Amino acid sequence: MIKIGSANEFSPGRFGILEPTGERRLAGRDQEELVVLVPGVAFDLCGNRLGRGGGWYDRLIRKELGKATLVALAYDFQIVDEVPAEEWDERVHYVITERSIVDCRSMQVQSSQVS
Repeated sequence: MIKIGSANEFSPGRFGILEPTGERRLAGRDQEELVVLVPGVAFDLCGNRLGRGGGWYDRLIRKELGKATLVALAYDFQIVDEVPAEEWDERVHYVITERSIVDCRSMQVQSSQVS
């Protein structure tokens, strides 16, 4: 995680997606104020997310973003009753759609682990 100060600190990386070019690493104390937009295909009200199956975000969150606020931006149709989750899957704190803001931290977590 690289700390940036302006849009000039990006350059095209893999797949042409802009990536930070700086060398200032994000300090642990900065994580408490950090908001991370986490992508997903589907979400449930408990904050479970269905990604693309690689676990990249789960590993990043666990390793470097443990104190950050995790937010998913989604359409209402991406909210489903239940997303299968494993013990290593990281949940988002909020899901924001065009019609609602769900505080997943206040929802009762159900065991939806896949066997």
